[in-house]
Amino acid sequence: MRRKRCKVCHVETGINHEGRCPLCQASADALTAGMSYGRWMAQTEKTYTIQPMQTVKPNRMKTCRWCGKQFEVSGHDKAYCCDECREAQRYAREQERQKNARKKQAVKKETVIPPRLCVVCGSSFTPKVGHQLTCCPACSKEHRLSKMRIYKKNQKAREAGNGENAFLEKQAAIQKACFDEGWALGVQQMCDYISLALRDTETMGKDTFSGARILKVLKKTNEIMQYFRPAFLPNDEADWYQEQLDKALREAYKGNGETFYPFRERYDCLKEYDYKVGKWRG
Repeated sequence: MRRKRCKVCHVETGINHEGRCPLCQASADALTAGMSYGRWMAQTEKTYTIQPMQTVKPNRMKTCRWCGKQFEVSGHDKAYCCDECREAQRYAREQERQKNARKKQAVKKETVIPPRLCVVCGSSFTPKVGHQLTCCPACSKEHRLSKMRIYKKNQKAREAGNGENAFLEKQAAIQKACFDEGWALGVQQMCDYISLALRDTETMGKDTFSGARILKVLKKTNEIMQYFRPAFLPNDEADWYQEQLDKALREAYKGNGETFYPFRERYDCLKEYDYKVGKWRG
């Protein structure tokens, strides 16, 4: 049933037969008598009282997130019918979190990282993560301090802004540009020569490749070259990519009875990267 409201101020208390609350009725009586509201209230003997407004809250029913039972709520932040259901939901979430953590740990343990040499002491060790460069905390601290010393030295050189530093930066930029141009030239030459070899009947016999198949081979070759490009660049993971390249080639040529030459012998003109000073050596 719809509750009555004052047609003037819309309150729900003390509504008379004319549809007004006591205050609005007194104002209407004063207006009819040609008086102000204050004078009318001062000379009248009638007392207008206002009853406290009664707010009726509707009953809200919600479904418990754990047991699915319907329950009555008085607020908006209650999601469980009892404390037991709330604790059961919290426990289930914690178990799910621990289960996912165990799965991640199992996947991490299955990942096998090949041994590498420590960049500080040179001893061989098996890293726990792919970007680990040192074998122990002491070597890790020394490597961090060494990198900090190099950073501060370079920062002082940049702040000095002398001509020698500008010249070295210019030379480094020229060397990088030459390397990139040489890399692009070598890639294009390799693509051209592979295309001609795959179409040569003396080499391939009757199994020569079509143009579409050659493009597919060249696309895959370019992807492999981009993946192994860090092996030829001055970075902390160059030796790891070199080992991975040798490993893949050994698998490709396995059983052919030919001598396998490692990366350093195949690319004897390429200098070895020194992690301590951050430069090529050899």
